[in-house]
Amino acid sequence: MRQRRLIFTLFGLWIGLSSVPGFGIGCGPIVWENATYELATQSPFKTVNRDLAKHAVERRGFVTVPLDYNRPDGMKIDIFYRLIPTLGGSVDDASKPIVVVVNGGPGAGSHNYRPLEFNYDDRSGAEKIEPPDRILNLERHVRVLLIDQRGTDGLSAPLDLDNPSLRPEVIAKYFDSDDMARDHAQVINAVIPASERFYMINQSFGGQIGLKYLEIASARMPNGMVFSSSALPFLDPYKAHLERRQSQLDLQYSLVNKHPDAPERFDALRTRLSSLFMEPKLINRLWKMLGRGQGWEQKLLAHVELLTTCSEAKLRAEFEKPSSGVTLLNYVLSSAAFSAGYTDRTLPLATQRALPMPEWMLDEDWTLQQIGNDGTWRDEWVGRVDQTPPPGTDFGTPASVHKLLRRTNCLFTVGVGDALVAPTTSMEAIEILRDPADPARILSLNLPGGHAAIFSPAGAATLTRWIQTIP
Repeated sequence: MRQRRLIFTLFGLWIGLSSVPGFGIGCGPIVWENATYELATQSPFKTVNRDLAKHAVERRGFVTVPLDYNRPDGMKIDIFYRLIPTLGGSVDDASKPIVVVVNGGPGAGSHNYRPLEFNYDDRSGAEKIEPPDRILNLERHVRVLLIDQRGTDGLSAPLDLDNPSLRPEVIAKYFDSDDMARDHAQVINAVIPASERFYMINQSFGGQIGLKYLEIASARMPNGMVFSSSALPFLDPYKAHLERRQSQLDLQYSLVNKHPDAPERFDALRTRLSSLFMEPKLINRLWKMLGRGQGWEQKLLAHVELLTTCSEAKLRAEFEKPSSGVTLLNYVLSSAAFSAGYTDRTLPLATQRALPMPEWMLDEDWTLQQIGNDGTWRDEWVGRVDQTPPPGTDFGTPASVHKLLRRTNCLFTVGVGDALVAPTTSMEAIEILRDPADPARILSLNLPGGHAAIFSPAGAATLTRWIQTIP
Protein backbone atom coordinates (compact mmCIF):
# COMPACT_ATOMS: atom_id res chain seq x y z
CA MET A 1 0.00 0.00 0.00
CA ARG A 2 2.80 2.39 0.89
CA GLN A 3 4.53 1.60 -2.41
CA ARG A 4 1.34 2.34 -4.37
CA ARG A 5 0.94 5.66 -2.54
CA LEU A 6 4.54 6.60 -3.46
CA ILE A 7 3.92 5.75 -7.11
CA PHE A 8 0.78 7.92 -7.21
CA THR A 9 2.64 10.77 -5.43
CA LEU A 10 5.48 10.69 -7.95
CA PHE A 11 2.99 10.48 -10.83
CA GLY A 12 1.12 13.50 -9.46
CA LEU A 13 4.36 15.47 -9.12
CA TRP A 14 5.28 14.61 -12.73
CA ILE A 15 1.87 15.80 -13.96
CA GLY A 16 2.38 19.03 -12.02
CA LEU A 17 5.86 19.53 -13.45
CA SER A 18 4.68 18.87 -16.99
CA SER A 19 2.24 21.78 -16.61
CA VAL A 20 5.08 24.22 -15.95
CA PRO A 21 5.78 26.24 -19.13
CA GLY A 22 8.91 24.96 -20.86
CA PHE A 23 9.06 21.72 -18.88
CA GLY A 24 8.89 18.64 -21.07
CA ILE A 25 10.66 15.91 -22.95
CA GLY A 26 11.51 18.26 -25.82
CA CYS A 27 13.83 20.35 -23.64
CA GLY A 28 17.33 18.89 -23.40
CA PRO A 29 18.68 18.27 -19.90
CA ILE A 30 21.44 20.49 -18.53
CA VAL A 31 24.73 18.81 -17.70
CA TRP A 32 25.92 21.06 -14.90
CA GLU A 33 29.41 19.55 -14.91
CA ASN A 34 29.93 20.77 -18.49
CA ALA A 35 30.57 24.37 -17.40
CA THR A 36 34.10 25.21 -18.51
CA TYR A 37 36.35 28.20 -18.09
CA GLU A 38 36.17 28.82 -21.84
CA LEU A 39 32.36 28.96 -21.69
CA ALA A 40 32.55 31.33 -18.72
CA THR A 41 34.81 33.75 -20.60
CA GLN A 42 32.17 33.91 -23.37
CA SER A 43 29.44 35.01 -20.96
CA PRO A 44 27.46 38.08 -22.07
CA PHE A 45 28.35 40.98 -19.76
CA LYS A 46 26.82 44.43 -19.63
CA THR A 47 28.87 47.60 -19.95
CA VAL A 48 29.53 49.33 -16.61
CA ASN A 49 29.44 53.09 -16.13
CA ARG A 50 32.66 53.54 -14.14
CA ASP A 51 31.84 57.18 -13.50
CA LEU A 52 29.47 55.92 -10.79
CA ALA A 53 32.58 55.24 -8.70
CA LYS A 54 32.97 59.00 -8.23
CA HIS A 55 31.19 60.22 -5.10
CA ALA A 56 31.49 63.12 -2.69
CA VAL A 57 30.49 61.24 0.49
CA GLU A 58 31.03 57.53 -0.06
CA ARG A 59 34.34 55.94 -1.03
CA ARG A 60 33.61 53.91 -4.12
CA GLY A 61 35.83 51.84 -6.33
CA PHE A 62 36.58 48.58 -8.10
CA VAL A 63 38.78 45.67 -7.07
CA THR A 64 40.05 43.40 -9.85
CA VAL A 65 39.64 39.65 -9.21
CA PRO A 66 39.93 36.47 -11.31
CA LEU A 67 36.83 35.23 -13.08
CA ASP A 68 38.05 31.76 -12.05
CA TYR A 69 40.05 31.62 -8.80
CA ASN A 70 41.66 28.41 -10.02
CA ARG A 71 43.12 30.44 -12.91
CA PRO A 72 44.51 33.55 -11.20
CA ASP A 73 46.33 34.61 -14.38
CA GLY A 74 43.25 34.23 -16.57
CA MET A 75 40.36 36.58 -17.34
CA LYS A 76 39.69 39.29 -14.75
CA ILE A 77 36.50 41.01 -13.63
CA ASP A 78 35.98 44.10 -11.46
CA ILE A 79 34.06 44.02 -8.19
CA PHE A 80 32.36 47.28 -7.17
CA TYR A 81 32.27 48.45 -3.55
CA ARG A 82 30.91 51.37 -1.51
CA LEU A 83 32.27 52.43 1.88
CA ILE A 84 29.64 54.56 3.66
CA PRO A 85 30.64 56.77 6.62
CA THR A 86 28.74 57.10 9.87
CA LEU A 87 26.14 59.85 9.92
CA GLY A 88 28.04 63.15 9.77
CA GLY A 89 31.38 61.30 9.95
CA SER A 90 34.21 60.32 7.65
CA VAL A 91 34.97 57.09 5.82
CA ASP A 92 38.41 57.19 7.48
CA ASP A 93 37.15 57.48 11.07
CA ALA A 94 38.78 54.38 12.57
CA SER A 95 36.94 54.92 15.87
CA LYS A 96 33.80 53.66 14.13
CA PRO A 97 33.89 49.97 13.23
CA ILE A 98 33.17 48.78 9.71
CA VAL A 99 30.28 46.41 9.08
CA VAL A 100 30.38 44.53 5.79
CA VAL A 101 26.80 43.89 4.65
CA VAL A 102 26.69 40.69 2.61
CA ASN A 103 23.36 41.22 0.95
CA GLY A 104 20.63 38.78 0.12
CA GLY A 105 19.09 37.89 -3.19
CA PRO A 106 20.72 36.19 -4.95
CA GLY A 107 21.03 38.62 -7.80
CA ALA A 108 20.71 41.96 -6.01
CA GLY A 109 23.26 44.75 -6.21
CA SER A 110 24.09 47.06 -3.32
CA HIS A 111 21.72 49.73 -4.66
CA ASN A 112 18.91 47.62 -3.18
CA TYR A 113 20.30 48.52 0.26
CA ARG A 114 20.98 52.16 -0.51
CA PRO A 115 20.32 53.73 -3.93
CA LEU A 116 23.41 54.81 -5.84
CA GLU A 117 21.80 58.26 -6.20
CA PHE A 118 20.97 58.58 -2.49
CA ASN A 119 20.69 62.28 -1.58
CA TYR A 120 23.08 62.91 1.34
CA ASP A 121 22.27 66.63 1.32
CA ASP A 122 18.52 66.19 1.83
CA ARG A 123 17.42 63.19 3.87
CA SER A 124 13.88 64.42 4.42
CA GLY A 125 12.35 61.69 2.27
CA ALA A 126 14.92 58.99 2.98
CA GLU A 127 12.51 56.79 4.93
CA LYS A 128 10.01 56.70 2.06
CA ILE A 129 12.23 55.81 -0.90
CA GLU A 130 11.78 52.53 -2.79
CA PRO A 131 13.42 50.15 -2.46
CA PRO A 132 13.67 50.97 1.26
CA ASP A 133 17.00 52.29 2.48
CA ARG A 134 18.49 49.61 4.75
CA ILE A 135 21.47 51.66 5.92
CA LEU A 136 19.69 54.52 7.72
CA ASN A 137 19.79 52.88 11.16
CA LEU A 138 23.20 51.22 10.81
CA GLU A 139 25.01 54.40 9.79
CA ARG A 140 24.22 56.01 13.15
CA HIS A 141 26.62 53.57 14.77
CA VAL A 142 29.04 52.12 12.20
CA ARG A 143 30.63 52.57 8.81
CA VAL A 144 29.10 50.25 6.21
CA LEU A 145 30.87 48.45 3.37
CA LEU A 146 28.56 47.34 0.55
CA ILE A 147 29.84 45.04 -2.20
CA ASP A 148 28.06 44.27 -5.45
CA GLN A 149 28.02 40.52 -5.99
CA ARG A 150 29.46 39.35 -9.30
CA GLY A 151 27.05 39.02 -12.20
CA THR A 152 24.15 40.71 -10.42
CA ASP A 153 22.19 43.85 -11.33
CA GLY A 154 24.91 46.00 -9.77
CA LEU A 155 28.27 47.12 -11.19
CA SER A 156 30.37 43.97 -10.60
CA ALA A 157 30.60 42.42 -14.07
CA PRO A 158 26.79 42.32 -14.45
CA LEU A 159 25.59 39.54 -16.72
CA ASP A 160 23.31 40.47 -19.60
CA LEU A 161 20.30 38.46 -18.48
CA ASP A 162 18.41 39.41 -21.65
CA ASN A 163 20.93 37.59 -23.84
CA PRO A 164 19.86 34.08 -24.92
CA SER A 165 23.50 32.94 -25.02
CA LEU A 166 23.50 32.99 -21.21
CA ARG A 167 24.38 29.53 -19.86
CA PRO A 168 22.75 28.30 -16.63
CA GLU A 169 25.61 25.90 -15.90
CA VAL A 170 28.10 28.80 -16.09
CA ILE A 171 26.02 30.78 -13.59
CA ALA A 172 25.98 27.82 -11.21
CA LYS A 173 29.74 27.33 -11.33
CA TYR A 174 31.30 30.78 -11.75
CA PHE A 175 28.75 33.09 -10.10
CA ASP A 176 27.93 31.06 -7.01
CA SER A 177 28.26 31.76 -3.28
CA ASP A 178 31.79 30.36 -3.17
CA ASP A 179 33.11 32.81 -5.78
CA MET A 180 31.14 35.65 -4.20
CA ALA A 181 32.76 34.86 -0.86
CA ARG A 182 36.23 35.01 -2.44
CA ASP A 183 35.33 38.34 -4.04
CA HIS A 184 34.35 39.69 -0.62
CA ALA A 185 37.67 38.54 0.81
CA GLN A 186 39.55 40.41 -1.96
CA VAL A 187 37.59 43.64 -1.41
CA ILE A 188 38.01 43.46 2.38
CA ASN A 189 41.78 43.09 1.95
CA ALA A 190 41.89 46.04 -0.44
CA VAL A 191 39.59 48.43 1.42
CA ILE A 192 39.81 47.75 5.17
CA PRO A 193 43.22 48.51 6.73
CA ALA A 194 44.81 45.49 8.41
CA SER A 195 44.83 47.30 11.76
CA GLU A 196 41.05 47.89 11.79
CA ARG A 197 38.35 45.69 13.25
CA PHE A 198 35.42 44.74 11.07
CA TYR A 199 32.22 42.72 11.30
CA MET A 200 29.91 41.07 8.77
CA ILE A 201 26.13 40.89 8.44
CA ASN A 202 25.16 37.92 6.28
CA GLN A 203 21.60 38.74 5.24
CA SER A 204 19.28 36.05 3.83
CA PHE A 205 21.11 34.39 0.87
CA GLY A 206 24.22 36.15 2.23
CA GLY A 207 24.28 33.48 4.96
CA GLN A 208 25.60 31.00 2.42
CA ILE A 209 28.25 33.48 1.29
CA GLY A 210 29.24 34.00 4.93
CA LEU A 211 29.72 30.27 5.52
CA LYS A 212 31.75 29.99 2.32
CA TYR A 213 33.84 32.96 3.49
CA LEU A 214 34.74 31.00 6.63
CA GLU A 215 36.00 28.18 4.41
CA ILE A 216 38.69 30.42 2.85
CA ALA A 217 41.85 29.63 4.79
CA SER A 218 43.62 32.84 3.73
CA ALA A 219 40.69 35.19 4.35
CA ARG A 220 40.89 37.81 7.10
CA MET A 221 38.45 36.78 9.77
CA PRO A 222 35.95 39.38 10.95
CA ASN A 223 35.77 40.10 14.67
CA GLY A 224 32.17 38.91 14.49
CA MET A 225 29.60 37.57 12.06
CA VAL A 226 25.85 38.09 12.18
CA PHE A 227 23.69 35.59 10.31
CA SER A 228 20.48 37.57 9.79
CA SER A 229 17.41 35.62 8.61
CA SER A 230 20.00 33.61 6.75
CA ALA A 231 19.75 30.78 4.27
CA LEU A 232 21.48 27.97 6.16
CA PRO A 233 22.35 24.41 5.09
CA PHE A 234 21.23 20.91 6.09
CA LEU A 235 17.48 21.57 5.97
CA ASP A 236 14.79 19.64 4.09
CA PRO A 237 13.82 22.07 1.28
CA TYR A 238 10.25 20.76 1.08
CA LYS A 239 9.72 21.25 4.81
CA ALA A 240 11.40 24.67 4.74
CA HIS A 241 9.19 25.92 1.89
CA LEU A 242 6.10 24.49 3.55
CA GLU A 243 6.96 26.45 6.70
CA ARG A 244 7.58 29.57 4.59
CA ARG A 245 4.12 29.17 3.10
CA GLN A 246 2.63 28.58 6.55
CA SER A 247 4.34 31.74 7.81
CA GLN A 248 2.74 33.79 5.00
CA LEU A 249 -0.64 32.22 5.72
CA ASP A 250 -0.33 33.03 9.44
CA LEU A 251 0.65 36.63 8.70
CA GLN A 252 -2.47 37.10 6.58
CA TYR A 253 -4.69 35.62 9.27
CA SER A 254 -3.15 38.10 11.71
CA LEU A 255 -3.83 40.86 9.18
CA VAL A 256 -7.51 39.98 8.92
CA ASN A 257 -7.80 39.76 12.71
CA LYS A 258 -6.68 43.39 12.94
CA HIS A 259 -8.42 44.54 9.76
CA PRO A 260 -11.45 42.35 9.00
CA ASP A 261 -12.08 44.18 5.74
CA ALA A 262 -8.67 43.21 4.27
CA PRO A 263 -10.15 40.50 1.98
CA GLU A 264 -12.63 43.02 0.54
CA ARG A 265 -9.82 45.51 -0.06
CA PHE A 266 -7.81 42.87 -1.89
CA ASP A 267 -10.86 41.95 -3.99
CA ALA A 268 -11.42 45.62 -4.88
CA LEU A 269 -7.92 45.77 -6.33
CA ARG A 270 -8.47 42.52 -8.23
CA THR A 271 -11.66 44.01 -9.69
CA ARG A 272 -9.74 47.12 -10.74
CA LEU A 273 -7.13 44.99 -12.48
CA SER A 274 -9.84 43.01 -14.29
CA SER A 275 -11.55 46.22 -15.44
CA LEU A 276 -8.32 47.19 -17.20
CA PHE A 277 -7.97 43.71 -18.76
CA MET A 278 -5.02 42.91 -16.50
CA GLU A 279 -4.53 39.60 -14.72
CA PRO A 280 -6.26 39.90 -11.29
CA LYS A 281 -3.74 37.51 -9.76
CA LEU A 282 -1.00 40.09 -10.28
CA ILE A 283 -1.98 41.32 -6.81
CA ASN A 284 -0.09 38.29 -5.49
CA ARG A 285 3.14 40.20 -6.12
CA LEU A 286 2.35 42.21 -2.99
CA TRP A 287 3.15 39.16 -0.83
CA LYS A 288 6.59 40.68 -0.25
CA MET A 289 4.99 43.30 1.99
CA LEU A 290 3.84 40.63 4.46
CA GLY A 291 5.57 41.10 7.80
CA ARG A 292 7.96 43.72 6.42
CA GLY A 293 8.86 45.99 9.32
CA GLN A 294 6.82 47.51 12.10
CA GLY A 295 3.27 48.46 11.14
CA TRP A 296 3.40 46.38 7.98
CA GLU A 297 -0.35 45.77 8.06
CA GLN A 298 -1.21 49.45 7.69
CA LYS A 299 1.48 49.93 5.03
CA LEU A 300 0.20 47.00 2.98
CA LEU A 301 -3.45 48.09 3.12
CA ALA A 302 -2.53 51.70 2.35
CA HIS A 303 -0.61 50.48 -0.71
CA VAL A 304 -3.55 48.35 -1.82
CA GLU A 305 -5.84 51.38 -1.45
CA LEU A 306 -3.43 53.53 -3.44
CA LEU A 307 -3.31 51.02 -6.29
CA THR A 308 -7.10 50.64 -6.27
CA THR A 309 -7.63 54.38 -6.76
CA CYS A 310 -4.52 55.58 -8.62
CA SER A 311 -4.20 56.32 -12.31
CA GLU A 312 -4.06 53.51 -14.84
CA ALA A 313 -0.50 54.48 -15.75
CA LYS A 314 0.68 54.18 -12.15
CA LEU A 315 -1.09 50.84 -11.73
CA ARG A 316 0.52 49.42 -14.85
CA ALA A 317 3.92 50.70 -13.76
CA GLU A 318 3.47 48.73 -10.52
CA PHE A 319 2.43 45.44 -12.05
CA GLU A 320 3.95 45.32 -15.52
CA LYS A 321 7.48 45.00 -14.22
CA PRO A 322 9.36 41.69 -14.74
CA SER A 323 7.93 38.92 -12.57
CA SER A 324 8.66 39.55 -8.90
CA GLY A 325 12.06 41.01 -9.71
CA VAL A 326 13.33 37.46 -10.28
CA THR A 327 16.20 37.23 -12.76
CA LEU A 328 17.64 34.16 -14.46
CA LEU A 329 20.73 34.41 -12.27
CA ASN A 330 18.50 34.50 -9.21
CA TYR A 331 16.57 31.50 -10.47
CA VAL A 332 19.63 29.26 -10.82
CA LEU A 333 21.39 30.34 -7.61
CA SER A 334 18.22 30.44 -5.52
CA SER A 335 17.27 26.95 -6.69
CA ALA A 336 20.72 25.69 -5.69
CA ALA A 337 20.68 27.54 -2.36
CA PHE A 338 17.10 27.04 -1.17
CA SER A 339 15.60 24.05 -2.94
CA ALA A 340 18.20 21.38 -3.69
CA GLY A 341 16.59 18.65 -5.78
CA TYR A 342 13.83 21.05 -6.87
CA THR A 343 13.74 24.53 -8.37
CA ASP A 344 11.91 27.67 -7.31
CA ARG A 345 9.02 26.63 -9.58
CA THR A 346 8.86 22.88 -9.01
CA LEU A 347 9.05 23.00 -5.20
CA PRO A 348 5.92 25.19 -4.80
CA LEU A 349 3.95 22.74 -6.95
CA ALA A 350 4.37 20.21 -4.17
CA THR A 351 3.72 22.54 -1.24
CA GLN A 352 0.64 24.19 -2.80
CA ARG A 353 -1.20 20.87 -2.67
CA ALA A 354 -0.10 20.20 0.89
CA LEU A 355 -1.07 23.67 2.14
CA PRO A 356 -3.73 25.43 0.05
CA MET A 357 -4.51 29.08 0.75
CA PRO A 358 -7.93 30.77 0.82
CA GLU A 359 -8.56 32.56 -2.47
CA TRP A 360 -8.52 36.04 -0.93
CA MET A 361 -4.90 35.70 0.28
CA LEU A 362 -1.72 36.88 -1.42
CA ASP A 363 -0.01 33.77 -2.75
CA GLU A 364 3.73 33.90 -3.43
CA ASP A 365 3.63 30.53 -5.16
CA TRP A 366 1.50 31.94 -8.00
CA THR A 367 4.22 34.52 -8.70
CA LEU A 368 6.89 31.80 -8.73
CA GLN A 369 5.01 29.95 -11.46
CA GLN A 370 5.31 33.04 -13.70
CA ILE A 371 9.13 32.98 -13.78
CA GLY A 372 10.33 32.76 -17.38
CA ASN A 373 6.74 32.52 -18.60
CA ASP A 374 6.96 35.36 -21.11
CA GLY A 375 6.71 33.66 -24.50
CA THR A 376 10.41 34.08 -25.28
CA TRP A 377 13.52 31.89 -25.12
CA ARG A 378 13.29 32.20 -21.31
CA ASP A 379 10.44 29.67 -21.34
CA GLU A 380 12.71 26.90 -22.56
CA TRP A 381 15.71 28.19 -20.55
CA VAL A 382 13.86 28.04 -17.23
CA GLY A 383 12.11 24.82 -18.26
CA ARG A 384 15.46 23.11 -18.76
CA VAL A 385 16.54 24.21 -15.28
CA ASP A 386 13.28 22.77 -13.94
CA GLN A 387 13.94 19.52 -15.78
CA THR A 388 17.43 19.17 -14.31
CA PRO A 389 17.68 21.17 -11.05
CA PRO A 390 21.13 22.57 -10.24
CA PRO A 391 23.16 20.73 -7.62
CA GLY A 392 22.77 22.14 -4.13
CA THR A 393 25.57 24.14 -2.55
CA ASP A 394 28.01 21.83 -0.73
CA PHE A 395 28.79 22.70 2.89
CA GLY A 396 30.19 19.36 4.01
CA THR A 397 28.74 18.12 7.29
CA PRO A 398 27.35 19.90 10.35
CA ALA A 399 30.53 18.90 12.21
CA SER A 400 32.71 20.59 9.59
CA VAL A 401 30.60 23.78 9.80
CA HIS A 402 30.91 23.70 13.61
CA LYS A 403 34.67 24.02 13.13
CA LEU A 404 34.25 26.91 10.70
CA LEU A 405 32.05 28.84 13.11
CA ARG A 406 34.80 28.67 15.73
CA ARG A 407 36.89 31.01 13.56
CA THR A 408 34.97 34.06 14.79
CA ASN A 409 32.19 35.24 17.11
CA CYS A 410 28.74 34.46 15.73
CA LEU A 411 25.27 35.88 16.31
CA PHE A 412 22.20 34.39 14.61
CA THR A 413 19.10 36.58 14.42
CA VAL A 414 15.57 35.40 13.64
CA GLY A 415 13.03 37.85 12.24
CA VAL A 416 9.68 37.69 13.99
CA GLY A 417 7.01 37.58 11.28
CA ASP A 418 9.51 36.72 8.55
CA ALA A 419 7.61 35.89 5.33
CA LEU A 420 10.70 34.53 3.52
CA VAL A 421 12.57 32.43 6.08
CA ALA A 422 10.06 31.12 8.59
CA PRO A 423 11.18 31.55 12.22
CA THR A 424 10.68 27.82 12.80
CA THR A 425 13.00 27.08 9.89
CA SER A 426 15.62 29.51 11.21
CA MET A 427 15.58 27.99 14.68
CA GLU A 428 15.88 24.45 13.31
CA ALA A 429 18.90 25.46 11.20
CA ILE A 430 20.54 27.26 14.13
CA GLU A 431 20.20 24.17 16.33
CA ILE A 432 21.86 22.05 13.65
CA LEU A 433 24.77 24.49 13.51
CA ARG A 434 25.09 24.73 17.29
CA ASP A 435 28.21 22.81 18.33
CA PRO A 436 27.28 20.15 20.93
CA ALA A 437 30.78 20.53 22.38
CA ASP A 438 30.30 24.28 22.90
CA PRO A 439 26.55 25.11 22.63
CA ALA A 440 26.87 28.54 24.26
CA ARG A 441 29.24 29.74 21.53
CA ILE A 442 26.38 30.48 19.14
CA LEU A 443 24.09 33.27 20.28
CA SER A 444 20.61 33.53 18.80
CA LEU A 445 18.06 36.33 19.17
CA ASN A 446 14.53 37.01 17.97
CA LEU A 447 14.15 40.50 16.48
CA PRO A 448 10.93 42.28 15.49
CA GLY A 449 10.67 43.49 11.94
CA GLY A 450 10.45 40.44 9.71
CA HIS A 451 13.06 39.48 7.15
CA ALA A 452 15.02 42.74 7.38
CA ALA A 453 14.88 42.96 11.18
CA ILE A 454 18.64 43.55 11.59
CA PHE A 455 18.27 46.83 9.67
CA SER A 456 15.48 48.18 11.89
CA PRO A 457 16.23 50.61 14.75
CA ALA A 458 16.01 47.73 17.23
CA GLY A 459 18.20 45.55 15.03
CA ALA A 460 20.89 48.20 14.60
CA ALA A 461 20.91 48.85 18.36
CA THR A 462 21.20 45.11 19.02
CA LEU A 463 24.11 44.85 16.61
CA THR A 464 25.89 47.77 18.31
CA ARG A 465 25.47 46.27 21.78
CA TRP A 466 26.71 42.90 20.58
CA ILE A 467 29.81 44.46 18.99
CA GLN A 468 30.60 46.14 22.28
CA THR A 469 30.60 42.76 24.09
CA ILE A 470 33.31 41.32 21.81
CA PRO A 471 36.77 41.71 23.38
